[in-house]
Amino acid sequence: MAKEYPVIAVIGTEECKKEMEQIQEKLTKQRHIVVPIGMCGKEDLDMRLDKIDLAEELFVVNPAGKIEMNIWTDICYAYLTGKDISSLESMSYREIQEKANDLIYGSEMLAQRQLEMVQHNSYLDKDVVSFSYKQHTIYDPWIREDMQEEPFAWSMHENIKAAVNPFEHYGKKNASRFVVRIVEKNQ
Repeated sequence: MAKEYPVIAVIGTEECKKEMEQIQEKLTKQRHIVVPIGMCGKEDLDMRLDKIDLAEELFVVNPAGKIEMNIWTDICYAYLTGKDISSLESMSYREIQEKANDLIYGSEMLAQRQLEMVQHNSYLDKDVVSFSYKQHTIYDPWIREDMQEEPFAWSMHENIKAAVNPFEHYGKKNASRFVVRIVEKNQ
């Protein structure tokens, strides 16, 4: 029987490449599989998210406690998908939670605007953030899949028959990817 090794994604900026290499070496000696993120420069968002999905834990290399915005996006994604998060310098769990909640709140507003735009200008649906679910295209995950094309669906976030918790209804991975993609697209 093959032994399983824990997989840890290590993230940091190019400026802390030396620290990242040291952490990777240390984790490898501790018999972890290490997946580096951002060590060779800026990476595509989907690639970063895929690497986090492969791992059980995200290790943040943050010398002097410095964390850039794109790294916060990755930390929030890891948090929203239920990954363990550790770091070189101490990080506040409350701060991670607050940043993730801010990301969710911002993405909900963006999803409402996006759904309204798509319904009024369906030819613009090529440049939007969406995912497929049960043969429906989801432009606003706070609305049930069968309500996406309803008139004024973007205003149904408080409607008991239409509204859903996207993380429970569509799954953590789909909802979390939507959240970080739509926020990053609109920055």
